[in-house]
Amino acid sequence: MEGSWHTYSRQETWRRPTYTARVILEAAEAVAVGFSLGFVHVVKPDELDLDYLGPDLLGPDWNPLEARNRLSAQLGRPIGLALLDQRNLAGIGNIYRNELCFLIGAHPLSAVEKVDLGRVVELAKRLLEANKNRKQRSTTGGPARADNASWVYGRARQPCRRCGSLIREDELEGRVIYFCPRCQPLAN
Repeated sequence: MEGSWHTYSRQETWRRPTYTARVILEAAEAVAVGFSLGFVHVVKPDELDLDYLGPDLLGPDWNPLEARNRLSAQLGRPIGLALLDQRNLAGIGNIYRNELCFLIGAHPLSAVEKVDLGRVVELAKRLLEANKNRKQRSTTGGPARADNASWVYGRARQPCRRCGSLIREDELEGRVIYFCPRCQPLAN
């Protein structure tokens, strides 16, 4: 995955250089800008097939039971991979994946069957709902400030906010993972 998406109010100055913008989507009160995107593929609505996606955490037809069932079918797979798989539940990216694993006390490499999936689904919904209208994401329940926005994500070699152990950074199938070795023991 290349590039990043930023949202701004219509009057707000962009935080990235204009020449790196590849896509600009304007709405009545906001602008979404895709910066340094590797590629953009525009499709017509009738060409779009989204049937493979899992339940949308922020969609009007959210179905927590279906999300739990899809995750349950991933036996033996690391929870950190199952959460990023949009066929299970749609809307979780790498930041939320890392934060959810911390909040449930699971190492991202722990097998799906070792995790309380009901709690995972419920927390995922709460996290995304709490952040859907925020300008800056916060998963800690505190103010959305850069120094207090996450439990583990982006905090490698910093003390855990709960126990003081140093947050570790690793990689899982090409994506960075962050975890506290004490709060998130690997369950085998």
